[in-house]
Amino acid sequence: PNFIEIDTYDDTDRAASLAKAGELLDQAGWVLGADGMREAKGVAGVDDGTKFSVQVPYEGNWPAAECNTLLLQQTLKEVGLDIQPNKYDPAPFWGDVAADKFQMYHGGAGATDSDDLYLNWFRSGGALTPLTTHLNDPEIDAKIDAAIAGDAETAKGIYAELEAWQADELPMLVTGYQWPQVALANGLEGYYSIPDTSLKWLANATIAP
Repeated sequence: PNFIEIDTYDDTDRAASLAKAGELLDQAGWVLGADGMREAKGVAGVDDGTKFSVQVPYEGNWPAAECNTLLLQQTLKEVGLDIQPNKYDPAPFWGDVAADKFQMYHGGAGATDSDDLYLNWFRSGGALTPLTTHLNDPEIDAKIDAAIAGDAETAKGIYAELEAWQADELPMLVTGYQWPQVALANGLEGYYSIPDTSLKWLANATIAP
């Protein structure tokens, strides 16, 4: 089954969205300080006056990760949250993610379709679940299993439900997507790429006379 479009936010203008975000932060005890940045007031386990400031490590050899993290910083600053991008050594990065060393981090991985996404990102025991959503929810597991085992129409209905849940609960913040797009000329011969959806690929081609 293909991904199903969720248009939850299409009818909300930016000013209204920022106002709603501020309202929710106020309710959670993160209020605007004199400098326009959020600070704790009555947040359990956090001293009053503590700034909402968090480092966000990203893989230092991936330019798109830096761009996405800077975008996150710029966007959340508009509601008073201080995001500090941290260019991180790529060698230990995912090991440190798995060891739960970060409060927040930028990550990226691919999925070819809904089966792949939910089985590997959202199901407990999924290949990427410990590095992305960290979910361990028997109810979600049962829905994913039913989608995998069912026919196309059954799977479509279940994935629509899961995507609506995902848009509401936000187990991760989506800051961008990358898709491989290749334009080929008529005279291109001998083109090769790796047989998956990675963008970190090598290509080899010649142009015929």
